[in-house]
Amino acid sequence: MHMNDIAREQATVSAAPAASTYSTVFFDLDGTLLPMELDEFLGGYAQALDAFFERKGLDAKSLVEDIFASTGDMGRSETDVLNADAFWKAFEARGHARADFEPLLEEYYLHGFDALGANVTPNPRIVAAVKILKDKGYRLAVTTMPLFPLPAVEARVRWAGLDPDDFGFMTTYDTAHAVKPQLAFYAEALERAGAQAREVLMVGNNTLEDGIATKLGCDLFLIEDFLIEREGGVRLDDVKHGSSADFLAFCERLGEAKRS
Repeated sequence: MHMNDIAREQATVSAAPAASTYSTVFFDLDGTLLPMELDEFLGGYAQALDAFFERKGLDAKSLVEDIFASTGDMGRSETDVLNADAFWKAFEARGHARADFEPLLEEYYLHGFDALGANVTPNPRIVAAVKILKDKGYRLAVTTMPLFPLPAVEARVRWAGLDPDDFGFMTTYDTAHAVKPQLAFYAEALERAGAQAREVLMVGNNTLEDGIATKLGCDLFLIEDFLIEREGGVRLDDVKHGSSADFLAFCERLGEAKRS
């Protein structure tokens, strides 16, 4: 064999992806899969809820304030209580019957919520990365802050240019018993995924809410396009990190998913 052929063969071998230690990839949604500033989204969400309740002839301002306050209470509830039940308990304590308002919110999430994503432009690098991971056999899940029911989370995944069916599960307020950055949130997600922490890559943008997964043994990649650095979070230098373009390149280098 000619020396140049040997050099080319050696270069090909060294460039081949190493066997992956991951079987599963968890994705945060806001600022990770979905290129949107959280505060901007929440502001639009509050305005849309206000307009919806106004059309129903209700005290919109008071209801929106109580929904946000009850959501905060939900995040502080015991982790053996379903988030949805914790929310409605807090909302009812503010004088609103669940039987009256749960159908109204379901109507909004099914028929009004999707309009909030009208101006969202998907990140093509993230879309490509998810496809690569799916094609390589990784089990994928959306481990977003579980504040919304499934129709709302699925809508937001579609805003990101992705297919909800590509993900094994999504964390929602009616399936989760904890919120980020509680370790119980990730422990429950690992149980749902049927995966050991050491074989899971968590992909997010928040050094605390996503970074806390490392305490259970998950690996971490922080995408810096919408990076949020929080007190008590991981140090960037201690974990994988980079732009969405860097993450795409990382996914391209990964080998096939680990088989459990």
